Amino acid sequence: MKLYRYALACKIKLFFVFGMILMACNRNKVPDNVVPKDKIVNVLVDMHLADAVLSRVSNQDTMLMMASSKYYFIFKKYGIDSATFTRSLKYYNYQPDEFAKLYAQVVDSLNAKIPKEKIIKKKKTVLKE
Repeated sequence: MKLYRYALACKIKLFFVFGMILMACNRNKVPDNVVPKDKIVNVLVDMHLADAVLSRVSNQDTMLMMASSKYYFIFKKYGIDSATFTRSLKYYNYQPDEFAKLYAQVVDSLNAKIPKEKIIKKKKTVLKE
């Protein structure tokens, strides 16, 4: 009887270890319902540009109406919905290294959209201070 319990305990431990190994191997695979990195970068760039426009609106109600339509347009442009976007952002948020790389691409894309004259003026202003 003791041998049976020992064998059962070993099988359970082995099954648990095997399950943990399988879970660890699947960690790098992106689930099907998550927006791919290149697409989510473009979505985030467009959303930040929309937020920049919205930050200039002084009336809160107008800003919320404009935000809703702008975000809807962005989601429609990339063929996703808000739930998919939120799920994808949550997934990438739990992958800190990937999320940092992803946002580095977003920042680079946004910086590329700034006219060089503005960058030069900002640098001169910072140097004067």
